[in-house]
Amino acid sequence: MLVEKGVVVAVEKEQVWVQTEVKTTCGSCQAKDNCATSSIAKAFSSKPNVLAISSTLNLSIGDEVVLGVDEGFVVKTAVYVYLLPIFGFFLLAFVAQLIVVADGQFAELIRFLIAAFGGWLGFLLARKALKSPSCTQQQNVAIVKKLGRQIPVDVK
Repeated sequence: MLVEKGVVVAVEKEQVWVQTEVKTTCGSCQAKDNCATSSIAKAFSSKPNVLAISSTLNLSIGDEVVLGVDEGFVVKTAVYVYLLPIFGFFLLAFVAQLIVVADGQFAELIRFLIAAFGGWLGFLLARKALKSPSCTQQQNVAIVKKLGRQIPVDVK
């Protein structure tokens, strides 16, 4: 199980809203000052995510919690997001190679457009699969532990 820290931002009966921040590992690398990836990561600063999670724990706003994420869920979503569009692209690229036999001026462009359409179809299929009930966050994310109350610090 993967773990992530978060802060409770709202509580309603048996459901709590927990805010987490997307972190990047670019800040810990020694080459961060000379790396294009690090520059891009700085440009797109971390954005908070808010998740609604069912919980029977006695939580209040400001409590710091540890969330557990099912590893199988992470692998499954990665397969959907990365492999389905690539598979669709290559499958239709192969089909385009078979059906577009002409060697005219626009033959390669037509093959590429058909392959790109396959990648787009793979993306749509992945998006539909991720909206299925088996991929909802309610089933795959749980509050594992309550850490305590977060103390807001104002640094100026």
